Amino acid sequence: MDHGAGGVRGGAFHAAETGLVGAEHLHAMLPFLSEAVYVFDRDGDLKARLSPPMGLLGHATGLGTNVFAHLHPDDLPRGFQIGDTAKGTRPGWSGEVRVRFLHADGTWRRCLVRMHNRFGEPGIDGMVAVIRELPAEPGRSEPAGDAELSAIAELPTAYLALGRHGRIRFASEAAAELLGTTREDLTGLPVSELVVHGDQPVVQAAYATLLHTTGARTVVATTRRRFGGRVVEAEFHTRGTDADHKVVTVVLVDHTEEPELVRLATRDPLTGLANRTKVLGTINGLLLEADPVLSVIYVDLDDLKGINDAHGHEAGDQALIAVADHLVRLVRPRDLVGRMSGDEFVIVCPGLTGPALRSYVQQIGEATLSPAPVHAPDGACLAITVSAGGATAAPGDTAASLLRAADEAMFAAKHRRC
Repeated sequence: MDHGAGGVRGGAFHAAETGLVGAEHLHAMLPFLSEAVYVFDRDGDLKARLSPPMGLLGHATGLGTNVFAHLHPDDLPRGFQIGDTAKGTRPGWSGEVRVRFLHADGTWRRCLVRMHNRFGEPGIDGMVAVIRELPAEPGRSEPAGDAELSAIAELPTAYLALGRHGRIRFASEAAAELLGTTREDLTGLPVSELVVHGDQPVVQAAYATLLHTTGARTVVATTRRRFGGRVVEAEFHTRGTDADHKVVTVVLVDHTEEPELVRLATRDPLTGLANRTKVLGTINGLLLEADPVLSVIYVDLDDLKGINDAHGHEAGDQALIAVADHLVRLVRPRDLVGRMSGDEFVIVCPGLTGPALRSYVQQIGEATLSPAPVHAPDGACLAITVSAGGATAAPGDTAASLLRAADEAMFAAKHRRC
């Protein structure tokens, strides 16, 4: 097998006496191949090929290339789904799919792709794809979408493929069933519209982040009542490096019957507030809005170390819980209260700026000077105070820069009180 643009491994085709092609004739015959054989690693990158010098479609496909970069955008779900399915099967599995690839001349060519799981097999250890261009059919320029998606649609995976602006371009039957609707109703819907209002910023942030990077993002969210009110884990993936062919896919897993898993994913275990991941995801999502109006308030429990040292960590925990409960009672319905770490809390305030923010920060600071009395295990009645500072999002702000500005305002307030 040809490994990149170089020669053939010695002896790979050494069997002339049995009638097989000898190595000396192989390169001369490559341009006449009607099929191309590729071997991919687990990331989908090319590790070996046997094909015409410029491939079947006129592209110089070298090692490390991801051929899905040349796949038609509408066919990406099919290509990725069969690849993901193949990687989840035992060695020896085979399957096929019909898709369109971009030819070097700018036209789309219909191809049959046969996939073979050969991971662990000596000499291959990869996913083998055999690609053959199909003859053009008179009067047909596009493949029949529903007919060719049927194999994927019936797979047990709750799968979505997203297009521009996070709108659903494809949904599997399993996804429609999980969400209590039909594939047709899901198509064209922004993926963030699947979930309740409070979870939409996190979903929007996961999608937007993957448009500019690679890898995966996982969020836990609750679907709207229209879609069953389910608690789902949504794993976002991005595929392709060419912006014109990039697609974000989502795999949904229903965790409605596993409340503990959801709590661990989104909640601080001590206070029950939103955890750091939830807070950052919410801020990132809100900052994606056009001309976002958003402020955050940083709240710090004063002298938590002193409470722990004098009365024990259990007393410190009780103080943190008391502050958390009091903040939840003080904030507006739209606000999100979270614990970032240790003695630090954050309130995310959509639609709040200027004088209203200053008044709100003052209210938070003053009202939390003495929340419900906290009695330490040693019998002491603890005097609890907090420091608070806020900041409003400016053009170009990120979650990190906005939180840093609020943190600095909080420390300035703390020093003024000292």
